[in-house]
Amino acid sequence: MTRQRLLRMPAKRLRMIAAEINTVLRELETASARRDIDIGAEYDGRDDLIYEVEGTRGSQASGRWHQIQTIYCSLAHCPNCPHGPFRFAYYRNKRKKKTRVRFVGIPALPEQLLISMSSDVSWGTPYRALAEERLPEMID
Repeated sequence: MTRQRLLRMPAKRLRMIAAEINTVLRELETASARRDIDIGAEYDGRDDLIYEVEGTRGSQASGRWHQIQTIYCSLAHCPNCPHGPFRFAYYRNKRKKKTRVRFVGIPALPEQLLISMSSDVSWGTPYRALAEERLPEMID
């Protein structure tokens, strides 16, 4: 939510939103396990977190690309490892010789399904993914 949008809201509504956010933050801070999305958002390209690249879109030579990554924060101390997959945007500044990483989010669909969809589809033909064939892990 942008600052401009917040400034257009009534103060009463802003107080309600702030109270709800504070309640959720207190719950998250007292929880025993960290959430996947928090671990993904804290990742900034550090090498102390081990990660596996599941897919890359764009070109590293251009200085801008996206990667789908799974993060292993600590196999010894984390019962929820691995975390992800997450989508990260990478920006390389060639002059300063630095790379910036930005958390984009959790992909809505598995990377393999997206690859399969893009290879199986032709212009003007709708794609129909059958749950039994494409997403067996989602069927319970």
